[in-house]
Amino acid sequence: MLISYGNKEHTPYIDSEAFISFVEKYARHYANEQPEWAIWAKDTSRKIWEEMTPLLDSEKCMILTEKTGTRIYMRNFYIDLLENAYASPDDSAGLPFPSENSLKIKVPPEHLKSLNVKTDLVTYLEHPQTERMPLIMLVFPPGIPNALSLSTMIPRRLMESAMLKVRHFLRTQDNKDYLQNKLIPHYQGRENQLRDIFNRMMVRPLDCLTSLEDGEDFPYLFWASFCGLVRSDITKRQELLNEDIAVLQSLHIIEIINNYYRALSFKKKERDMALNDLALQFDQPPYAYSMDTILKFINSKGVPLLGLYSEKDLEDWLTVKLKSSNAEELPEILLITGPTDAKRYIKKIHYYDFSVNFLTEARPLIKRAVSDRWLTIIKAYRRESAMEKDEDFEKLLKRFVGELAPELMAVITDKKLYLVCDEIEQIQGFIPEGARFFVHGGALLPLATILLIKRKEILADTRALLPFWYSIPLFIALIAFFQKLKNIKLKIGKKKNVENDIPEKGRSANKNQDKEIKEAGRKLESELVPYGDDIDTYLENLANRWNTLLKQQAREDLLTDVKTLIRDRLRQVLHGQRHMMLTRDSLEKLARRIADENSTLRDLKNQDNLRQYIVLYMVKLLIHSNF
Repeated sequence: MLISYGNKEHTPYIDSEAFISFVEKYARHYANEQPEWAIWAKDTSRKIWEEMTPLLDSEKCMILTEKTGTRIYMRNFYIDLLENAYASPDDSAGLPFPSENSLKIKVPPEHLKSLNVKTDLVTYLEHPQTERMPLIMLVFPPGIPNALSLSTMIPRRLMESAMLKVRHFLRTQDNKDYLQNKLIPHYQGRENQLRDIFNRMMVRPLDCLTSLEDGEDFPYLFWASFCGLVRSDITKRQELLNEDIAVLQSLHIIEIINNYYRALSFKKKERDMALNDLALQFDQPPYAYSMDTILKFINSKGVPLLGLYSEKDLEDWLTVKLKSSNAEELPEILLITGPTDAKRYIKKIHYYDFSVNFLTEARPLIKRAVSDRWLTIIKAYRRESAMEKDEDFEKLLKRFVGELAPELMAVITDKKLYLVCDEIEQIQGFIPEGARFFVHGGALLPLATILLIKRKEILADTRALLPFWYSIPLFIALIAFFQKLKNIKLKIGKKKNVENDIPEKGRSANKNQDKEIKEAGRKLESELVPYGDDIDTYLENLANRWNTLLKQQAREDLLTDVKTLIRDRLRQVLHGQRHMMLTRDSLEKLARRIADENSTLRDLKNQDNLRQYIVLYMVKLLIHSNF
């Protein structure tokens, strides 16, 4: 009853007294003809207010108390009115879109959101509102009446109505062939496509809408030229009929939304190409990338990929790649943890080779470290259990791997490496013995096996570097005995020196060590510094190549930080490995680890110059023993 009365009065605001009076008169007049109205003929006010309670509770209606009386406000009045107006688009195809005039209503401004079809509709499509209110007022160019719609109808239902109005225009004007012939010269070689889209418009217009939404090339070009041609013909008429207004409104809507879907399609292609470039980046060395590095990826033209796709696109892409559709297979991309707990992403197909590369680099480092250690021990006529027992030798190797090859330690302790190796073995049938990490049951092979280092062999090779008497057990035992006595005397002497605050032996040892370090530094300086340059000048030239920050203060701060980092790391390595061989190769390895383990340095350009600078600065520190 409320809806019928509101439609009759063309307003959602209903005077309660007038409504009660209307219902009472209507019920008395029709009580004899329609018995169901008899109950409303008596005590009408009480019964109406009883029935109003559930409507108020469900918030379908509101009671507005004003000075002039009480009014009932129907919340969904305008919504229901527009839903009905758009319910049968075929029946209203020859009429303009619903408006305040056609619906005989006046919508309060607070319930309306105005959208200029030319300037505001695309922005609205990019950021639509999800609520049903307020209503949308579509503002067309001058001379074309405005239209009403609901936010939930934009764009799909609005476009459906527009397509049906265009079909109605073609049918009633009987101008399909005329328009088709006008457009054929613009589509040489595509005449069949042109005829097909006209035929679909006459028979299945909503199929045309689907191809338009997909942003396909030909539908986009067709609607751009079709809208311009029809609009030009209609605007030449002196008097516009309802059908003309309806099609003009439809053409403006189709034209704007056609451009919007075309732009969406272009952005999607651009984004898909950028994501494809992203996937290709993971096939480039060093294969494992942190999120900071991924965010800085660029394409072949030097354009940052982040911008061609959004951070959410990147996040969604990684989420998909990090999940496997098959429970028995690893995902395409793995998230691995480095030695400093840095998270990095790597393709599954590269993880094994990535790990083998660390293994290949670590083997000579570990072998040399063990050999140098044992050489020093044997020279001092001492022994250690790692020379005799495999389990102690394994502990020694583990210590050196942790210190000298932390990347290798990180990958061999990662369970994902075993799963990758298992998949490779299932596909290829085997993994070369020299590049295996695990036994068939899944346990990690001994480090001696992985590194291809044999305890007895390396011990024999080390002894071969020394005079023959180091291999005579009786002679070694005698030397060891006398060395023990000497050590006892030294300890007594040291104790006396400590008591008298004269640590002369310590001073002498430190002087000898400093002398060796300085000699090694000077030798490296002669190898690394070009002829005619001094070490400071060459360091400055190298710094200018990798430190490319524009602001002077920022450049100086970065250089200071890098020097501090190098000094601390060199001090840490020399104190932890007192017998480390100070060679060009060992310093270059250390420089590479320093650059790779620090995220700031890792992201700098000119990595070769940076690593060369680190090596040379370490040489300078060695020469001056300034670390």
